[in-house]
Amino acid sequence: MVARSPMFMTFCVWRRSVFGPTLKEIKEDRSNIHRFAAAVAEYIRKVLPGDLRAAGWALTVPPARRHRDWNFAIEAGRLLAETLEIPFYPVVAAARSRERVGAVYDLVTAPQERNLLVFDDIITTGSTFTSMFRLLQPMGYNMVFAVGIDNKA
Repeated sequence: MVARSPMFMTFCVWRRSVFGPTLKEIKEDRSNIHRFAAAVAEYIRKVLPGDLRAAGWALTVPPARRHRDWNFAIEAGRLLAETLEIPFYPVVAAARSRERVGAVYDLVTAPQERNLLVFDDIITTGSTFTSMFRLLQPMGYNMVFAVGIDNKA
């Protein structure tokens, strides 16, 4: 499925449901990282076919603002990059504050690859991806945004 914002589209694997476990429960079970990575990898291979490494793709995630000891999105992103056989940049950006909406990011590490798959575990408002887009797009990066769960009601 695709979630749209005024600036970009996000490819989502699952949609929020009133049935089943909550995202908190999903994230507490670390074995779910494998489910996320496998499902998103399968979807990405359909959207971006071919040898992603040869095409200059890398994967990154938005900055961790909470859960810094162990972050579900970072660990799922690491496994996703490994599955797709592309470089992984876990810390491309840093948030100036813990704010989610309207967050401003600063560049920490500039990926060598010009094509970036930006992965997060959940999207609700799209603000995190918007902040990543605003940081990286002026630098000439091409981005595809992928998320595990679309949390919009």
